[in-house]
Amino acid sequence: MIGRWEVVRRLGSGGMADVYLAQARGDGGFEKLVAIKVMHGHLARSQRAVDHFLDEARLAARIHHPNVVAIQDLGKIGNDYVIVMEYVEGVDLERVLISARAGERPVPLAVALGILCRICDGLDAAHRATAPDGSPLGMIHRDVKSANVLVSRQGSVKVVDFGIAKAAKQVHFTVAGETKGTPAMMAPEQRVGDQVDVRADVYSVAAVGYELITGHGVNLDLASLAHLGVENWPHLPLPSSLRHGLPAELDEILLHAMAFERERRPADCAALGALCEAVMKHYNLVAGDKDIARWVEGELRLLSPAFVGATTSFTKSPSA
Repeated sequence: MIGRWEVVRRLGSGGMADVYLAQARGDGGFEKLVAIKVMHGHLARSQRAVDHFLDEARLAARIHHPNVVAIQDLGKIGNDYVIVMEYVEGVDLERVLISARAGERPVPLAVALGILCRICDGLDAAHRATAPDGSPLGMIHRDVKSANVLVSRQGSVKVVDFGIAKAAKQVHFTVAGETKGTPAMMAPEQRVGDQVDVRADVYSVAAVGYELITGHGVNLDLASLAHLGVENWPHLPLPSSLRHGLPAELDEILLHAMAFERERRPADCAALGALCEAVMKHYNLVAGDKDIARWVEGELRLLSPAFVGATTSFTKSPSA
């Protein structure tokens, strides 16, 4: 037991916490499944680590949007620091993209764009989240990648893991010049430890979109690409050259959103989402939750053996 929740099984482990599937029982046979992140005991002795861990939940709890995993409770139970989250029955986007790529199965374009727009919606809600007094939190995710996007069997799309999110109001602060995140998906200014704004998340969302739409993985690590220079950044082939029949508009949308200079990118995730929605409307591409659900179910049935047994995911413990 973890407080009033009965542990069903452990679902994952990371550098900071273990995550468990658990259930709460109530009167009349009521049952509810949740995902509980439990901080590693040895880290609980570090106040900085505790502040970092609880900051994640405090920030995410201020976001109320269907495309962000909901935080239901946080705090200390006995000797354990815990975060109780909405349970999502499905899989993280990275797993299905790797499997689909290996099987040479492109994501249906409408589904790819539909997922991308939902990621934009969830992050825009995070960027606009406010403190209890109504003041802007100024939140930036800073680790947007396919592994931090969940797609459920019901077709919902949810952004997870605000473990290294940056906000104007938080207990734990990143040391100046400190770089956290995933270098392969990271905006150049973030990679070198400069101050970031929401356009760093725009950059990473576009990188996820490139993978979704083209079926090709990307590595945008500045340290690996610096020798190629800023001109023609991000040094990726045009999406339309990688997938037959792709609307040419997506070339400009995705590559501009990954521009080296943040001033050239869309102003925020809402603007990037609006550009993608305009393409969907122009080409009559429709992707409701049922369409995404059918794609997810099909991919889960074909998931490569390397991922069998890992098809129920929810959130990843931050490694930092």
